[in-house]
Amino acid sequence: MPGMPSVPQQRWPFGLTYPIAVVAPSPPFHSSLAGFSLPAARRPPQSCVRRRRTPADMRKPHPWAPSCGRAAPAAQPDVAYNARMRPALSAMLVSLLAGGAGAQVPPSLAPGDPAPELKIGVWLKGGAVASFEPGRLYVLDLWATTSAPCKESIPHLSELQQRYADALTVIGVSEELPQVVESYVNALAQAGKAGYRMAADPDGSTFKDYYHTSAREGLPAAFLIRDGRILWIGHPLELDKVLPRVQAGTWKVEDARKAFGLLYQLQIFHLVFERASGDEKLHILEGCLSAMGQLVALDEDLYGSFRVDQFQLLVGPLQRPKDAYALADTILEKDWDEAFSLHDLAWSIVDPAAMVQDRRLDVAMKAATHACELTRYEDAGLVSTLARVYYTAGDVREAVRLQERAVELAGKDAEPEQRVLDEYKKTLRDREI
Repeated sequence: MPGMPSVPQQRWPFGLTYPIAVVAPSPPFHSSLAGFSLPAARRPPQSCVRRRRTPADMRKPHPWAPSCGRAAPAAQPDVAYNARMRPALSAMLVSLLAGGAGAQVPPSLAPGDPAPELKIGVWLKGGAVASFEPGRLYVLDLWATTSAPCKESIPHLSELQQRYADALTVIGVSEELPQVVESYVNALAQAGKAGYRMAADPDGSTFKDYYHTSAREGLPAAFLIRDGRILWIGHPLELDKVLPRVQAGTWKVEDARKAFGLLYQLQIFHLVFERASGDEKLHILEGCLSAMGQLVALDEDLYGSFRVDQFQLLVGPLQRPKDAYALADTILEKDWDEAFSLHDLAWSIVDPAAMVQDRRLDVAMKAATHACELTRYEDAGLVSTLARVYYTAGDVREAVRLQERAVELAGKDAEPEQRVLDEYKKTLRDREI
């Protein structure tokens, strides 16, 4: 953008260079973008929510399955994001931040940096750890008793502590009052869900040294440490994909550092998006697309789920359906056994609130059907999405049948699914009049 100030090279940490290379927007700004909200900069890993690799014994036909194609798609080339360059994006972000879009201090702690000294206030469970023992792995998990994601991650961390007992020490730290944390931990321990060291940090020193200096957003936040050096920072439920590589000696700290910087870029994009003008929003979305693509290329195992986010941007606000559906072929190939990745792809196409002009229902049908097959038609959300695909395709009767199943599966949480079922039944009645 003409007139934009130059940007200091050190503004982005961890060796990421200015300007950010992104594709110049091809379509003009369209008014529907005004209602688009950028998703959270970094969602919890899908394994934390629902996405998981479906067990082999569940990959079989189910009597609820509608009759439609189930063949796995052929491999397709990935989408390239290296067309025309727009060097002004980074300067625009600095301008927006200076204009009050939100205060954001760049992280000073990242993978590859020395781990700050432990300053634990009160040890509540397990023996105290005075310092990091050379050669041993440590997971420092920052959490809170009021956080639902933290509650979900504690049993998982307990499993990791048991699995890697000879090489790993897990330390959970909350900055709440010791009596609050102790009561919560005791209840979890009695239920067999807290099998590692727990501590309270009421003066917040550990959170200051780790959480704030790494510019984390949300809890839990995990730090993997060995030999006094941070190897990785992220959500504890991602450790399943990190620890085996660390143990095998194949983990690359320099790649983890690059990924950390790219995730921070996405964090900044999210911060400034709502304040940006229409044209600026398009540039920000292109920046998101580029950063996500770099993350996938850097570590597909950890960040492959960003392909669905890229698809959502391409098929919706960026209006690049050709690129979007080329990427959809890649998602169908690489995530064919990932039910919730397929679900997210299908829902991105049929979501009635999404700004999608080219709804390829054949792609949505293939993805949603196989997602339901992988989960034996036992997940209300997945079945409901398949019903929406049929409804959008005009087969309202099949949509009603499937949505009735979704209502049944939802149980006490069936009210939203029931409203959708009522909508479908009304449409069916109106057609039969």
